[in-house]
Amino acid sequence: MTFQRGLAIARVLVPLLVAAGAAVAWGGGGLNTAMVLAVLIGGLLGWTVMLSLQGVFALAGLVQSSSHITDRRLQQLERDKLLVLRSIKAIELDAAIQRLDSDEADRLSAPLRARAKRILRQLDETRQTGSLTVAEQIERELASRLAPGAGTDPETGGSS
Repeated sequence: MTFQRGLAIARVLVPLLVAAGAAVAWGGGGLNTAMVLAVLIGGLLGWTVMLSLQGVFALAGLVQSSSHITDRRLQQLERDKLLVLRSIKAIELDAAIQRLDSDEADRLSAPLRARAKRILRQLDETRQTGSLTVAEQIERELASRLAPGAGTDPETGGSS
């Protein structure tokens, strides 16, 4: 069994075992409000312990915990890219069939094109950082924040 598989099993078993232990420790007779409350608190405690351990494992480099976050971020960026490109295409179509002036089409599509560039840049960065370990991602983030001129948008010169 791999470490990842063992950790996945532990994510389920630890909260259940803590909840069962709380119920047994509470003891007493029958199922009552106190017993239900003890099981819920025990499960919450077990879940909290498991999250804490997962954070420790991620910091130690044993687990890549940010992969699902990266996947979600990539999906969101891909969806945004699709919507922006569709909007640009619709504006260009309207301009081609002369439902819009070319000046009006340029005025409407300019911010969308800038947004598309930012999305493509973010997609590249997210794909690149998705393959890095947590420690490498932290180092990269620190370097970018401590670099002179950090926090400015290279296209506009203003803050991002």
